[in-house]
Formats: sequence, structure tokens, C-alpha cells
Amino acid sequence: MLKLFARRRPGIRGDWFGYVDGGGTYTRVGMGEHKTGKEVFLKKFRSAEYKSLEDLIETAFTEMHGVPATMVYALAGPSDKEHKQVQMASV
Repeated sequence: MLKLFARRRPGIRGDWFGYVDGGGTYTRVGMGEHKTGKEVFLKKFRSAEYKSLEDLIETAFTEMHGVPATMVYALAGPSDKEHKQVQMASV
């Protein structure tokens, strides 16, 4: 779904990188510039308010007014290696 969202939205930014620090209670999503490394967006989202990580990231992209070409993810929580998923904790 996230790939479909990115394709539908204009403004994929090759000069930006995005990062996600997913925790059980909060998930932080940020964006920086490749050339300078300068952070241009950072927001903390309450993880339990979103039905999926994709929904949370799509919200962040909308607020960023762009989609970074490169993303880095760090997720905390119990993992289901068989289905390649991380269970986000809910509060």
C-alpha cells in the first residue's frame, strides 16, 4: 500500500531521505536532506492512534508535503519472522 501511495502522490524527492523510529508507544518520522544531512521534518506520532505503520507514514508524508526517495526504518516490538511483521504495541 505504501508504494501505491507514493506513486499516486507527486513530489517524490530524490534529495530527501526519510527515517522512522517505531516504538511501542510513539513512532517518530523524520526527513533530512541528502546533501547537507540537515533535518527538515520531525514529528512524534502516538502509535496506537493508527491502524498500521503504513497509515502513520502516509500521514507523515502528507504533512511533509513530499515523499522521500529513500527510507530507513528502526522498529521496536515483538517480531513475527514467519510473516515478516513487527507487532506494534497498543496502549
